[in-house]
Amino acid sequence: MKPPETEGTQRQMKRRILIVDDEPAMRLALARVLSGLGYRVDQAENGEEALALIDGAQTEPPFYDLLLTDIRMPRMSGIELIQELRANRIFLPIIAMSALPEKKLLEKLLGNGCSDYVVKPFEVEDLLQRIERVAIKTEKAKKKITGAHRPANGSV
Repeated sequence: MKPPETEGTQRQMKRRILIVDDEPAMRLALARVLSGLGYRVDQAENGEEALALIDGAQTEPPFYDLLLTDIRMPRMSGIELIQELRANRIFLPIIAMSALPEKKLLEKLLGNGCSDYVVKPFEVEDLLQRIERVAIKTEKAKKKITGAHRPANGSV
């Protein structure tokens, strides 16, 4: 007999996260932690691989709910990935990760529509709190958009 799921677990089960990092150990550790908490997790080792996965998810749901990406990677950096997504009008919530806490980098990320930023090494609990904050913010924005398109009388 399975224990009853909590509301938080049910919410997490619905979330699909793409982890992009060129360091296999970091990618695998994050994937293990997040999938152990009920998230559906996919992985890519660079921006090009991530774009292919995101493109596939756009045509064949389920879509990604969050992109967790390293900034410094070979082939296509996290910044280039974010810029490519925005240029293609893919507005996916993004949390960037970097070992370099540079103010100019942070400003560039936030200016390109990044939802949050975490400096490596980081505490897993801190990352989980950031993921939850971004998810709540995204859900509120979706509700606001959906509500704005409904007629006042509630009919469809």
